[in-house]
Amino acid sequence: MRVLMLGDSQLARLARYPRLIARETTNRAVGGATAPEVLDQLGELDPAGYDVVLLGVGTNDAGSRPVPLPHFLAAIESVIGRLAGTPLVFVTSPGADARAVGYDDAHMARYAVEASAVVRAAGGTVVETPAVIARLGRAGRTPDGIHISQLGHLLYVPALRRAARRAQRS
Repeated sequence: MRVLMLGDSQLARLARYPRLIARETTNRAVGGATAPEVLDQLGELDPAGYDVVLLGVGTNDAGSRPVPLPHFLAAIESVIGRLAGTPLVFVTSPGADARAVGYDDAHMARYAVEASAVVRAAGGTVVETPAVIARLGRAGRTPDGIHISQLGHLLYVPALRRAARRAQRS
């Protein structure tokens, strides 16, 4: 399976373990990225050369680098349009806990819900990151309260792999 990863630091951090997601993984995600920047990550790559695309944005859009919700959703729709039928898995923001400065978990959740609806309406699937790491509580996040911890990755990476395999078979 060939997987293309686009988005922010939640996926960029997985560059450490590309083969744990799929045999062939191209990770173009960049820490700090927002949804309007994802098309730049895609660049001249042909999405048809991949079996699945993982898209993970929303943390920065709803937090440190605010993108108005309509622009955020329009950017996701633009990415979907560029995929030309390549299966898409949207990976929601993990949200934030009380340690996160300048982030509002409820605001981030709204972005995740709205983007998930757009992706599902286009035939894509969604990994709801907060649900994946929830049972770990604070241990599922790094001390900044935003990023997923190494322990959290023990749940997160297999969830992404399963979602990519399911999307490929759809």
